[in-house]
Amino acid sequence: MAEQLKWLVCVPAPGGWRRVEVQRRLVVGSSPGCDLRIAKPDVALQHVRFQVTDGRLEACDLAGAHATTLAGRPLSPRPTPLRSGDVLRLGQLPVLVLEARGTTYRVGALGSGAACMVRVLQDLALAAATPWPVLVTGESGVGKELAARAVHDLSTRRDGPWLAVNCGALAGETVAAELFGAQRGAYTGATENRKGAFERADGGTLFLDEIGELPPDAQAMLLRVLEVGEVQVLGGPVRKVDVRLVCATHRDLPGLVAERKFRLDLLHRLNVAQVPLPPLRQRPEDIGPLFSHFLGEVALPAGANALLAAQPWPGNVRQLRNIARRLQLRCHFQRPRLDDLRALLAEDQPGQPRLQLLEGGLRDRRAQRRRAVEELLAEEPEVCAAWRKSGLPRGTFFRYVKEVRMAATA
Repeated sequence: MAEQLKWLVCVPAPGGWRRVEVQRRLVVGSSPGCDLRIAKPDVALQHVRFQVTDGRLEACDLAGAHATTLAGRPLSPRPTPLRSGDVLRLGQLPVLVLEARGTTYRVGALGSGAACMVRVLQDLALAAATPWPVLVTGESGVGKELAARAVHDLSTRRDGPWLAVNCGALAGETVAAELFGAQRGAYTGATENRKGAFERADGGTLFLDEIGELPPDAQAMLLRVLEVGEVQVLGGPVRKVDVRLVCATHRDLPGLVAERKFRLDLLHRLNVAQVPLPPLRQRPEDIGPLFSHFLGEVALPAGANALLAAQPWPGNVRQLRNIARRLQLRCHFQRPRLDDLRALLAEDQPGQPRLQLLEGGLRDRRAQRRRAVEELLAEEPEVCAAWRKSGLPRGTFFRYVKEVRMAATA
C-alpha cells in the first residue's frame, strides 16, 4: 500500500526548522487566530493561506502589496501550485514547503527519512532560493549532482539552461577552451569558434563537478567570472555572462589550499552556501527503502534489511544501486534469495569482512539493527532459522535477540 502524501510548512526556529503539517488549509500570520502564528515585524495579521487540493499544495497571498514572494516574484492572491522545496518569503522571513510520504521527505530527486539528511534537504532548498554560489560536499556516490540539480530546479533560473562539467575530465589547453570558449586558431587543433561552458549556461546554472581537480591556471580565470561576470575567450574578446555557479567535490578543499593546490581566494568565493551530504553509513534508515526503490517491483527476502544495514557502503548510494542491479540480473528479475544477496555483497568487498560489527563509529546503528532483528523475529519466530536468514554473526544476532526480549518485558 502506497504511503499517504502529506505537505508540511517549515518556518525558522531556534536550532533549525519548525515543521507544521497542512491538513486541509493553514493560515499563517501574526494574529493569535491564525493556524500558524509568527510574531515577526514582516508578517501581516493574516499573511498567506496554504491549502491542499487533490493532493497538491497551493498558496494564496492574503497581505497584498507584494508582501509575499515566490522565486523572486509576488505571490498571487489566487491559488498558486507549489513544489516540494519551494521557499516563500513573507517580507524577509523564509517559509519552506516540503512533501513527505511516511517518514521520507523529498526535495527534487533527493529523498530521505534520516533526521540528518532531512536537515540537509531543508538547507539545500533555502540555499537554492538565493542567488549565491553553492558548494556541495560529500563522499563519492552520495548524490552531489542530484543536489546540484535540485538547486537549479528550485531557483529563479529553473527555466534557464542547466549545464554540468566534470573538472576531473579536463586537461591541458582544453580546460580554458571548455570553460571560457576559444576563437578559431587560438591553439593547435582549434579549427572553429567554440563557445565555453559559461556562455552555454548563460541565464541558467553551471555545475562544476569535482572542482578540486581544476588546474591552477583555470582557477585564476574562474576568479574573474565570479567577481565581474566576464569570461576571457581564448584568442577572442571578453564577454559578459550571467551564470549561477554550483560546485561539488569529495576532496578536502581547505587541505588542498594548505598544500597550495587550490586557491584560497577562489575557495572563499565558492564556499558561500555549503551543503554537506552525509554518507550512507550515517543514515541507515535510507538503506532499505533505497534498495527497494532500485529493485522496483521485486520484493526483498526476509533478513535483507539487516544484512544491508550491516555493510559499510564506501561507494554510498551508487554502490547500493549497482548491487541492486546486479541482484536483478543474477535472479532474472525474480524475487531474490538472501543467499544471492549475501554472495553479491561478499564479491563487492573483496578482502573485507562480509559484515561489520558494532564497534567504534558504528555504534549509532545499534538501534536500527535491533529493529531489523525484531521485524525478522516477527516473520520467523524460530530463532535459529531467523539467525540463518539474518546474515549476521551468531553472537551479534543473539545479543540483539536478548535486547529485543528485554525491551519487550520492560
